[in-house]
This record gives sequence, structure tokens and C-alpha cells, in this order.
Amino acid sequence: MIARIRQKGFYGLAAFVALAVVMNQFLAVYRFNDHETAIYLVGIICFIFVALPRFWLRGPFALLALLVAGYQYFPLGQSFGLDWLVALQRQLRPLVFAVQQDGLGRTPSLLAFSLIFSGVALLALLIINYEHFLVSYSGLLLYLAMLAVFNHLDLVWQLLLVCGCGLLSSGLKQHRQRGGQANFSYLLAAAILLGVLGFAADKVPDALVRDRLSAQTVAVRDYFNAAGLYSYIERVGVGGNSRTGFSEDDEALGGALLDDETVLFEAQQLRPHYWRVDSKDFYTGKGWQRTTASEGQVIMESQFTLEAEAVGVPFLEVQHIDLTFHQEENYLPLPYGYNQVYLAAGFAGFVYAPDQRRVDLLARGGGEPSVEIASLEPIYDVASLQKVPLTNPSTDTIDYLQLPANFPMRIRELAGRVTAEATTLYDQVTAVESYLSQSEAFRYSKVDAVAPLPDQDYVDQFLFETKVGYCDNFSTAMVTMLRSLGISARWAKGFSQGTAIPSFDERKTYEIKNLNAHSWPEVYFEGFGWVPFEPTPSFSNPQRPGNAEAATEESVAAGVADTSTESNSSESQATSATTSQSTSESALTSDTAGKADPNGKSRIGTWKLWQVALLFAFALVIVAGGTCLWYFQIKLGLWLRLHLYRRPYEQGYLFLLKEAEKWLPRQSSEDLTSYSEKLAKAYPETAAFSQLTKTYEEHLYQGRELGAASRELLWLVADQLTALKKTQR
Repeated sequence: MIARIRQKGFYGLAAFVALAVVMNQFLAVYRFNDHETAIYLVGIICFIFVALPRFWLRGPFALLALLVAGYQYFPLGQSFGLDWLVALQRQLRPLVFAVQQDGLGRTPSLLAFSLIFSGVALLALLIINYEHFLVSYSGLLLYLAMLAVFNHLDLVWQLLLVCGCGLLSSGLKQHRQRGGQANFSYLLAAAILLGVLGFAADKVPDALVRDRLSAQTVAVRDYFNAAGLYSYIERVGVGGNSRTGFSEDDEALGGALLDDETVLFEAQQLRPHYWRVDSKDFYTGKGWQRTTASEGQVIMESQFTLEAEAVGVPFLEVQHIDLTFHQEENYLPLPYGYNQVYLAAGFAGFVYAPDQRRVDLLARGGGEPSVEIASLEPIYDVASLQKVPLTNPSTDTIDYLQLPANFPMRIRELAGRVTAEATTLYDQVTAVESYLSQSEAFRYSKVDAVAPLPDQDYVDQFLFETKVGYCDNFSTAMVTMLRSLGISARWAKGFSQGTAIPSFDERKTYEIKNLNAHSWPEVYFEGFGWVPFEPTPSFSNPQRPGNAEAATEESVAAGVADTSTESNSSESQATSATTSQSTSESALTSDTAGKADPNGKSRIGTWKLWQVALLFAFALVIVAGGTCLWYFQIKLGLWLRLHLYRRPYEQGYLFLLKEAEKWLPRQSSEDLTSYSEKLAKAYPETAAFSQLTKTYEEHLYQGRELGAASRELLWLVADQLTALKKTQR
């Protein structure tokens, strides 16, 4: 092992540095929080290929390291073992199909992680064991270049570092091939090259290089533009065609989403709030529909009032909102509570659907579409909500407890465990809300979300298998879990607060974009109507029970000053935590303990001992079998030739000759006798090969008969070559 480390140690160190650089960039692009664990595992894989002397030892341990890496970042709700492997296979299958259909624009993180880590192991093998530096390091440089182009990253130093590792490794190989007479000149050359490139990257003005390159590459860029390269980068670089935005069709939820920066409307207002547009009540197992399909009430007036549902509750200070639309949309986004709407320009009237509390606008030409809103937002008092008993809304047309006939039982059981310690309706609701928004078992991601398979329930797949999703996943899960407990809930959608444009004015302008599209649950409380909650991690609805109350506890009567919290994106940067939430975390210990954080927290949990033992036993069988095969490969090959070939002696000798050439190459002009003497001089333990060569030539050219002694000589040479193989490895 010491000799091998001397021989391969530098290659392993260079490979580790280069692979760690690439892996770090991959984890950053896919927004994994835990980079350290991946780097450690890359180091372990490199050490395996450096230190372990035999392939059949390296293979199983490298495979085990890959499996551990996969489990660390994607536990899939399973203990490490066969159950996890089955779950992994089940998750990878639809991801591969999705990539085949949609291309590699944005590969889901599970599939990308599997491919990248497998590629890391393969490149480590090529660099350390086979010393294929050109192919390996060129592949790493190409991957970094792709990351830089498609994700608009500055990776100059990373590219230089990987390039330097390749140059140093190649130089060391050349130095050794020249018998150590190169005086390590490659080290100086590599250092000078890296220094020059680094100085140029840091000191040379960008415009100087950019302008000269632009002038010299006009024809090249025109060619690639005509070939469609730039449009492909624009289309694929952001990851595909599915983008965020408000959609009327919610029958098939799931799959990755990409942020769309298109501004839909702007609002000048005093404070932020969610913008409610619509609600749906019928869950199909794949998405949402409406039970009622009425066209709504047409109101040809310039003014419309949407009364507040809550009765006898305090309200925030009235705020006047100027809403300007930049896209041709018919829906009217509104805050919760009492809203008096005035048409300013571009609209002729309203369409009101009372079951959904949705207001649409009737468009007409003339002027920039805009409305004015006088809004009173309710303050949902937590203490009062705690006293509300479980009741259902009085309606003959809509069942707010509806669930599909084949709704999975384990969702009902999970909802029961989550709310086991809750004593009131409000406690039950917030227990489910906290479980989804605060549990480490779930991870928020739009690009990593996976659409369910045809035989999967949308919520069941999210809660028990992927545990990765965005607002639609979390809100739908909460609604269905509450319904399974007999609590009336429905699915609401619209937009989050938007982004406040910085200013010193008390009334700020908020931009609401397609990427601000959002969904959340509403729960029925008698006397309060439909109350919004927020189960999506990192989001905070200012109108959720307790939030507005906490912000105004000192000044409800006097009104509220500007409490805006600027949100930089709809589904990313909200940071204020919800308050007055009761939880039943003690009932969830068995569900969440031992799970690895989906964001990459390194915490291997409780493993099933028998499965771990089985895996290690399987690995040992592979190691033992591979070791035996490796030890006896020469003897096995000779045995096959002596028993299966028509001319066994000749074939046996030629086979042993090829094995000897692995240790001492034979020149094309070198005769067998000279070669056998050179082999005996280089490796005295193969002295019998000279006698075998003499016997072979006498048989071949003089027709000498071969007897049992000749076979014994073949086996003796096979033993000597096997012993040489053991000592040299």
C-alpha cells in the first residue's frame, strides 16, 4: 500500500482538488446547503482509488461510498438499506423519463446528483489508476464552462485551478517516463502559466479583452447565432419551459417550475399583504377543480364592494391601493377583508363568483388598465380563534370535506399523529401547518419538484416519497390532511406580497411578477369565515392569524404605520416567522428522527441492522469473489485453454506470453528467446519462462512432442506470473 501511495498519491491529491472544485459548484447551482459532506465523500473516493491495491477491493468500497452519499442527501423517508434502494429506483425512473421527454435543460437534483457523483467516481478512477489526464480534466473543464454559460457564473479561478491540476499531473507523468531527468521543470512551467493567467484575470480590464475578442469573432458568433446556439442557451439555460405564473388549470399539479420575471401589476399601498384571486374545492388526487362552474354575477358598474366575512373583529387602518395592470388579465387580486373597488381606466364592470369570492374585470379599451381599492384588512385574534368549535359552512353545493374514494389511508394516519395532542380546532390546524412548514423532513424547491406517476396520489407522493416541492405541494397537503380530520378547508391561490421598490415614501410601490404566484390553504372558522394559513417553508402571510395582531398589538385603535417587509421574490425570501402556533412535535419523533436533512444536512439516522449487515455481507462476497478471481485469473485462463482449445499448448504459451508482456512490454522486432532472457533478468522470479519459451520453439519449429512435463512447465510459469502479480500490486 505504501508503494502505491507513493506512486499514485499526487495524482489522487490533484484529482481530489479538481473534483472538489467541480462538486462545490454543482452543489451551489442546485442549492444544496451542505457542501462539506460531499467534499469529504469525494476525498474518501479518491483515497480508495489511491490506497487500495486491487480493483476488486476498490470497486465495492467506492460503490458503498456512492450509496452513502446518495442517502446523505436524499433519504427519501427510508432507513439506509434495501427499502431505500427500492425507493431510489422508484424515484429515478420518472426522472429519467422526464429528462428524455424535456431534455437536459434543468435536470432534477436527484438525477443530477446521481449522475455527477457517479461521474466523480469514474473520473477519479481514470485519473488515479489509468492516468488518462487529457480526457478527464478536459471533461471537468467542459462541465465548469457549461455551468458558467448556462448559469451566468464567474468561474475563472475554478477553471484555472482544475487546469493547473491537470498540468501538474501530466507533468509528473512525463517526468517519471523520462527517468526523473526533467528536474521538475513542469512545476515551474505550470506555476508560471497559472500566475500569468491569474494576473491577467485580476488586472487586465475586461473591456480591453472583450472588445478585441468581439472584433475578431464576429463571423464565428454570427455562425453560431444562425445555427441556433444562443437561442438554445437562452431556452435551456434557465431550465425548460414550465414557468411560474397564475394558471386557471390546476387539474394536474406537480413538476419543476422556473421563475418568470414578467411584471403583472404594480400596487401603490401602505403595507404588504397576500393578493387573493381564487379558490378551488374539489381534489382529484392529481390537482384541483371547482364543484360549481357558474359564470358568476355580471355587474356593469364602476364600483363594487366585497364585504368582509369576519364579524365583530378589529381591522387595520384603512389603506388606499392604486393598482395598475401591465398584462391583459381579467382577474382582480384583492387583500383579505373589506374591499371597495373603483374602476379607474380600461375596465367596464365586474364579474363576481360568490362561492369562490373571486372578482373578475370586464375589459374595455382606453387608458392604462387600473383600479383603486379602499381596503380594511381583518385582524384574526388567536385567542378568539382558540375558542371556535369545529363547524362546517352551510352550503348545499360544495363539500369542503371531499376527498377521492382512493385517498391513501397513510395520509389520514399521519394527520392523526400530527394532531394527536391538539385540543382545539385552531390547535389542529396550526399543528398540521407547523409540521409542513417547520419539519426538517421537507425541502422547498421549485426546480426539484417531481410530477407524480400515473398510479400515485399527488399529496401521498409528496408527503412520503419525494418530500420536495413548492407552494402547491405544501398547501394541497395541508388542505387534504385537514379534510381527513373532518375540518373544512379549501385551496386558495393568488400572489404573495411582491417586491417593494425602495423609497422614502410612506406608501410604497410593489411589483408583483409571475414568480410571485402562490397558493395557500383556507380553513373555515365560524364567525370569521375562511381564514388563511401558510404551510410553505420560508413564507409568511401578513394576514395569517397572529401576524397582523403581533404587528399592531400596541396601536390597533390608532392605526398602523408602515410595516412593510420587502420581499425579493414570491417563493423565496420571506423571513418573518408565524406566531402563536401550537405544535405536536413530540408525536412526530418517530416520523422525523433519524432522517437526513433534504437540504444536505449530514445526519445518517437509525439504520436497520439486518439490512446493513446484508449489504456488507454482499459487499464482502463481491470482494472475496473478486479477489479470488483476480488472484487466479492467470491460472483460470490457462486451464480454459488447456481444456477447450484444439492446440492447447500453443494457446497456453501465447496466453502466458501476453500476461508477461503486461509487466515487461516486448518490442515488435524482438524474438521470443531474447524477450524471455530480458524478462528473467528484470524479474528473476519468472526464470521458468525461458525454459518454456525454448520448449515452445522446439515444438513449433522442430516438431518435438510435448508430454506431461510440458504441461507442468506451463503451470509453473502460471504460478510464477501470479506471484509476480501479487508482489507488484
